[in-house]
Amino acid sequence: MNDSSQKKIMDSFIKLMERESENDEEKQWLMQKSSHDTITDMIKGMTTLMLHVLDGIGRFEPVNGITISRQLNIPKGSVSKITRKLMAKKLIRAEFLPNNKKEVLYHTTLLGQELFNLHQELHKEMEKNFGQFLQKYSESELLVISAFLQDLAGTTFVTLEK
Repeated sequence: MNDSSQKKIMDSFIKLMERESENDEEKQWLMQKSSHDTITDMIKGMTTLMLHVLDGIGRFEPVNGITISRQLNIPKGSVSKITRKLMAKKLIRAEFLPNNKKEVLYHTTLLGQELFNLHQELHKEMEKNFGQFLQKYSESELLVISAFLQDLAGTTFVTLEK
């Protein structure tokens, strides 16, 4: 591969990462599809990670923070911060087990369940559109793309000194 091709791939990769980090399309879609003004206002102040933690609670409830942390591959401390914010927004509630004051199980509230369902619709829409997008590639091209993405996901391009 020549330097020009490598530069084009690197530039495309950087554009993709920048687009992903500042992409509000998902939040815009959720706000457009919401029939509840309270939820629309809440979405504006939520991060993507908050939506994913709510989604994890909705999928696995009743669920504890450790399970959410493992399922979403995020630190337990982040889950604790986010669940406090979601409780403040009245999207989830915490249940303490009677014999164990440390164990907390999270449940969605009616409002949280509504946003969870809306988020599930978004993911169905994305899966459908992604499937349509992939149809322009042959099976052999998809195998190469898949291998590339798996390698990319397991690689870092930053070397830290020990």
